[in-house]
Amino acid sequence: MWWTLIDVTTPDGETARAAFTFDVTSDATIEAAIPLNPAQAGALVLAIAALIAALRPVWRALHRRLDLSPQAVTLVIVTLIGSGAALLAGYAFIAAENERYLDTVNPLPQIVNPTLPDAGSLGRGAVLFDSACAGWIPTRPDGKR
Repeated sequence: MWWTLIDVTTPDGETARAAFTFDVTSDATIEAAIPLNPAQAGALVLAIAALIAALRPVWRALHRRLDLSPQAVTLVIVTLIGSGAALLAGYAFIAAENERYLDTVNPLPQIVNPTLPDAGSLGRGAVLFDSACAGWIPTRPDGKR
């Protein structure tokens, strides 16, 4: 459920404030990705096959020069696992710091009012705000906020 607050100004310049609730249904969703169709799948398979065919001579030349001894293969595997672990640890640290930063910048409200305001409560709130926060909000040349 969403809440919205609107100000309605009548032709004589009187402003009334109203609050409404509304639900956003799944009909309002936007499709983020188009499903894969057979033509796209075929094009993808052909592109991958062309890439493999183009890189095959390079792979064969590289494979002939590689040292495939057990020590070298073990070293490569340990290096890959260590690098992956370091990357995952760094990602986890950055994600935790980002969450902490967002909680600091946008803290959860201390008081949540589940009651939808009506015109009377909005008017009382405006009077309280004007009396407690006078001078905090600049006024426009026409005298309005």
